[in-house]
Amino acid sequence: MAKTKIEWADRVWNPVVGCTPASEGCAHCYAKRIYDRFYQDKPFSKIQLHPERVLTPFQWRKPSRIFVNSMSDLFHPDVPFKFIDDIFGVMTGATRHTFMVLTKRPDRMLEFANQYYLPGAKVTNIWMGVTVENQRTADERIPLLLQTPAAVRFISVEPMLGPVDLTGINGALSSWWKNGEIDCVDKGSIGWVICGGETGPGARPMHPDWVRALRDQCQDAGVPFFFKSWGEWVAGYPQGISMANRAQKYIHGSEFFRVGKKLAGRLLDGREWNEFPEHAE
Repeated sequence: MAKTKIEWADRVWNPVVGCTPASEGCAHCYAKRIYDRFYQDKPFSKIQLHPERVLTPFQWRKPSRIFVNSMSDLFHPDVPFKFIDDIFGVMTGATRHTFMVLTKRPDRMLEFANQYYLPGAKVTNIWMGVTVENQRTADERIPLLLQTPAAVRFISVEPMLGPVDLTGINGALSSWWKNGEIDCVDKGSIGWVICGGETGPGARPMHPDWVRALRDQCQDAGVPFFFKSWGEWVAGYPQGISMANRAQKYIHGSEFFRVGKKLAGRLLDGREWNEFPEHAE
């Protein structure tokens, strides 16, 4: 409910808690791991609505980037549209904040948008995104995102479990600028891409070639790219790090070493990639 260590957000807001797996990217869900550590009264698979938290963003005076439902999926089928509408009402009213909504269920997000969201509304502080982990989930989810009204449409490729080619998804990386200004709501294209590796027990390696290819696609299209972290693994023998008792694997054509998120770091080709959509500044 407060500040977060998530690299691309300032705060998290969880009016809903709990979720169920949607695809293979959920296999080692960090939210479930956190929940199971601190709560035992209900299973994580039990969706819990917290109406007492709905108005919380109005209490935060400093303008913030807010990740909506880091501990759930706002568009899970067990979350009623009426409750989602209440959350959108707060986001629309708390204009000093930027709200970032991520889902693995864009079919329901689009259904909600068609029923409740004003098609012509220029709401500039609500960003809508989908999480994908490989080409299959990108092909399934991104076309539905492109039909959903939002100030910024974005994708989070985390955990990245395989290469993702956005250029083959019609309209995904088309220009989202119109006459020098952002074409809010009307332009169906991606305005921001996040990428990161998997963390925690059971984390799977992410090949550097996948990350570089995604970054290059974004650069070619003028889309901001944010690299969150390598996750638990690095490719190639890491210099200056003791490898005593470190796990190693040879997959994806490369040798990987498990060094932990902190040591793996966030550098891609010698620099951090912390790009945001320009109007977010």
